[in-house]
Amino acid sequence: MPCDPNTTVLHRLEDGYHITVVPGHPHTLFLRDRYCTKLAVLELFQDKIVSVSGYRVRELPHKHIEVLINFVRGFHYFLSPEAALELRLSSIRFEDGIEQYFTVSELSPYRLNKIMRSPQKKQIILSGWRKSRLTVPKRAVNCSLVLNRCKIKNLYISKRSNVTVDLRDNPFIETVTVEEGFIGALNLSRSAVTDIQIGDNCRCNIAMNYSAKCFDLHIGDVYSGVLDIRDSCFHNLKIGYYCYANIKLSENWGQKNIVIGDSFRGNMILDSVYAKNISVGSDCRGKIFIKNKARDGKKGISRVNLDDDFGGELDVTSSRTVERIEIGRNAAGRINLSGCPSVKTLRLDERFGGIADLSRSGIMYVRVGKEATGHFILNGCQNLTLIKMSRNAMPTISVDRSPIEVVRDAQNVYYRYNDRRLPDDFFTPAYIHWLKNVKNFFRQNVSH
Repeated sequence: MPCDPNTTVLHRLEDGYHITVVPGHPHTLFLRDRYCTKLAVLELFQDKIVSVSGYRVRELPHKHIEVLINFVRGFHYFLSPEAALELRLSSIRFEDGIEQYFTVSELSPYRLNKIMRSPQKKQIILSGWRKSRLTVPKRAVNCSLVLNRCKIKNLYISKRSNVTVDLRDNPFIETVTVEEGFIGALNLSRSAVTDIQIGDNCRCNIAMNYSAKCFDLHIGDVYSGVLDIRDSCFHNLKIGYYCYANIKLSENWGQKNIVIGDSFRGNMILDSVYAKNISVGSDCRGKIFIKNKARDGKKGISRVNLDDDFGGELDVTSSRTVERIEIGRNAAGRINLSGCPSVKTLRLDERFGGIADLSRSGIMYVRVGKEATGHFILNGCQNLTLIKMSRNAMPTISVDRSPIEVVRDAQNVYYRYNDRRLPDDFFTPAYIHWLKNVKNFFRQNVSH
């Protein structure tokens, strides 16, 4: 019998320990020793232990934890993730409702890998792990892996794994390496990761909101999924060839350029992203939107570089920071700068055949390359100063005022609309043209 007449003994345990409850409070249990001393408090909700804490002490002693673990197993109680953490147990929940709990010593890497490879759908919440590296094995399938309570520095996900990894709020993780063929998701929000490497042919969603540290992110070729980075700091952000992902970058800041490889096929929204430039490789068919939430316009991309054969859509109508746009040869896409007050220069290489709407923008200088046949809309451009156009270009130009001067030389025609002198850096130096020609030569004659 308990020494306190106002309590009822629910379970008698080994070595004189017992679990008691106060009548009228069925959801609060107490662990007591043989002397009826209260040692721990357990809170229940719908037959699940949702909270475990020491009685008037911050941490439970190890011997009391062992008693509670034996109690949970012996009487088949379920644990919430928070309660399992207090007992230093990792939990594995299978789709058929079965839950298993393991101490750190019981859940060996071999056993963990075997569970991750099993075809049954499961959620694994690891607690108490203190390892330098955790490896997700090849052929891991149908697995949700929660690692925010693990003291690991390096996460390595092997080839062709199918897992969902949750590293939110993990202050210990430093690197995440994903091999090719990964299918699943990575949630890295509020983590301390500094280096993220994603291999080729991965189909996964990646989330990073409120990064604890600045990080490098390098994603390989043929990436698809959703990349969502918000209110975070990155040093480098590079994505490889043939990306057809949805990329959403919002209120971020970066020390270097954002680089997207050739044949981009996805959608990209850059909202109040503070980085100098964004560059996209050749054969882009994707949609790129650059805008700013902040009215002061202090954050944002200032320069956009699109390589040859652009056939997508570039929209900077809501930007207050984009100043310069350069697009390579054979562009046939749509360029929407309408109403953008910050844009100053647009340079188009030869054979532009798309549509460029610059109406009511702050544009000052437009460079049109050889054999251009596209359509330019320049109505309401009060700052328009100079259009430099190759002599054999035949675009359609819609403009609501006449030039004050037209000058021709051997290669170009200059339409001047204002007497102001433009800065020298508006014009491309001759050596840049030479470097572009060399690059195009190698692309056409060496890489094929």
